[in-house]
Amino acid sequence: MRFLVPIFLILNSFINGAVFKIEDSASVEQKTISTSDKFFITFNYKSDGVFTSNTQYTGTSKCVGAHTFKKIKPDTLENSLRTINDLCAYKSGKYEFYIPFKSFDFDTSKTMAIKVPIISGTGPFKYLNGVLCDAAWINYNNEGYKNAYLMKATCKISDSKMEKIQNFKEWV
Repeated sequence: MRFLVPIFLILNSFINGAVFKIEDSASVEQKTISTSDKFFITFNYKSDGVFTSNTQYTGTSKCVGAHTFKKIKPDTLENSLRTINDLCAYKSGKYEFYIPFKSFDFDTSKTMAIKVPIISGTGPFKYLNGVLCDAAWINYNNEGYKNAYLMKATCKISDSKMEKIQNFKEWV
């Protein structure tokens, strides 16, 4: 019985674990082309923004990518199928990580969320390499202002990974 308590505590920590959170906001510059009937639209874009996390690490973000929409109605992007192919870079001081956003025929009438991996992390972010996150976003297209977005990602990780990120020290 004495041995079951530590095993339970270890398993409970792994099952419940911690959550690494990212919030990213940026202005967007895009170029668009569409068919004359407005049922098929493709745009490429780049963004420069900032990100915060639920750790001490915050910084800048930069994304590039292309989106394609197959529309149901010509006057709205709602209920359209969207193909996404983006790569976003996140930099905090000299440390960085990347998130590729990829989805094929993603139904925008059902969700604006996808699963994304964290890749190529350095420094404290190396503990996030390969972690899958739930990402959701909203786009803002206000007339007279640059297009912008707000993205939030939550990544379930172990308590020990979160501790390594929060207490990261670089060996000199």
